[in-house]
Amino acid sequence: MHRSPYSGVVDCIRTMIQHEGPAAFYRSLTTQVAMNVPFQVTHLVTYEFLRKTLNPAGTYDPMTHLVAGGVGGAVAAAVTTPFDVAKTLLNTQEMCPGAKAAAGGDQPITRGLVAAFRTIHNVSGWRGFFKGLLPRVLFTMPGTAISWSVYEFFKHHLHHAGDEEVTHP
Repeated sequence: MHRSPYSGVVDCIRTMIQHEGPAAFYRSLTTQVAMNVPFQVTHLVTYEFLRKTLNPAGTYDPMTHLVAGGVGGAVAAAVTTPFDVAKTLLNTQEMCPGAKAAAGGDQPITRGLVAAFRTIHNVSGWRGFFKGLLPRVLFTMPGTAISWSVYEFFKHHLHHAGDEEVTHP
């Protein structure tokens, strides 16, 4: 990160273990889980809705899978951006002297999803929950589009692998 107090990855890991213990690496675990569940549900529901809307016949259509997958991922990324902002806050807190004193030692000042939401709102208002929305959507779209396209490609071709008539010379 910009202006990081660490000389490298190993220094960061060593310092975190010394000051916060191994639990520091799981600081945002509950936030990650709380984000992934609605992300996957939104992603799947949006994908299936668009797939059926764009291709009611249900035939194999790569363009449908690209579009439905990309839009499904984009919608899911947008809906869960507040959780991602909270996760980033929890993971990137600096252990500056002021934070140490406010937290009562060598622990991060913000702990847990509710406290992260409160901090985000206090610092940036409601707009703060959607910081990084566009980059997150643009980052997610291609991956979900490609993933669904590859999945549907193999599903179609493996399901129909024996359909072609084999001719022997």
